[in-house]
Amino acid sequence: MKNILKKALTGLLGDYEIYWVYRKDIACATNEPQLPPAISCKQLSEEDLLSVDAFFSRQNNYLGEQAVGYGLYANDELVSVCFYWFGERYKQRNFIRLPQAAAKLVQIITATEQQGKGYAAMLLSQSALAMQQKGFQQLFARVWHNNHPSNAIFRKNQWQRLHLRIRIFPLGRGLTFSLPF
Repeated sequence: MKNILKKALTGLLGDYEIYWVYRKDIACATNEPQLPPAISCKQLSEEDLLSVDAFFSRQNNYLGEQAVGYGLYANDELVSVCFYWFGERYKQRNFIRLPQAAAKLVQIITATEQQGKGYAAMLLSQSALAMQQKGFQQLFARVWHNNHPSNAIFRKNQWQRLHLRIRIFPLGRGLTFSLPF
């Protein structure tokens, strides 16, 4: 029944996007938890990504002007990466209208064999602290509505859920609206 309803709605409304939108205010000093021994976080360079396996090197396109990436290492092995865009670089996506001193998390990914160990949550926490130290005051993110593990990570890291953003494409035209949380 669920699949039939989904196919009917897709036929009527076209493709769709449903995302939760999150914000983290980082203007004030935060007390992010210390990393466990043998775990470290650092800002990534292009060379860092190109020197590892294909899983992470494919993420290299997220770096560049007005972009910053962070990597979480466990026993000197890269296990998770994330990337923030801001300014003109982010305007090419323009999913959220960013205020001054804000950045948007555009990607966070953990190696498949490393998932479920809390690495993404640690990276989210440590990268927020690093972005604060760079002068950013707010961070934004979007998460697919039914990606329960990712939504849980953002809530665990005290990101505020702002609204549910829905885009539908009836007759090939985009229609966007938000439902407050």
